[in-house]
Amino acid sequence: MLQAGEWAYSETLKEHFMNPKNILQGENTDDFDGVGMEGNLQCGDQMMVVIKVDKEKDTITDCQWKTYGCASAIASGRPMVVPARLQALRFSLKW
Repeated sequence: MLQAGEWAYSETLKEHFMNPKNILQGENTDDFDGVGMEGNLQCGDQMMVVIKVDKEKDTITDCQWKTYGCASAIASGRPMVVPARLQALRFSLKW
């Protein structure tokens, strides 16, 4: 059993949870080219990912996210969006 103040996850996960990056501010997704929503009804986690696309270069120029859920669900957004930026769409669609 964990004691008060103890962290159950790795230090890497703690860093991603405590210092998230590329978080979607607000709920307006009108300025984005793509919006994806995924969740797990059993545990209550839900993630929205939005992208902007340079249509001439066929690449993702911006990728942001917002997650509701546990620490591991929230922390997973940060390492997911970083490699997506500047990724060619044809590779990103394979995810």
